[in-house]
Amino acid sequence: MSVIDPPPLEVFQSFETLDAGGTQFSIAQLEAIQAVLAKYHHSIWWEGEELQLERLLHRVTTILEGN
Repeated sequence: MSVIDPPPLEVFQSFETLDAGGTQFSIAQLEAIQAVLAKYHHSIWWEGEELQLERLLHRVTTILEGN
């Protein structure tokens, strides 16, 4: 069974941004989100959710590549 480390602080900061009604994230936050999504995408924890994770990972990667 795969073990996934807790996400970096930037991921928690991203959730705080969302909770406050914000939708803009720093590059560091997006990179942290990208890293976590990639780990989850390749783990067994999210079996059955691969398509949603792939779409979200693609969207975050596209945003990062545009900056």
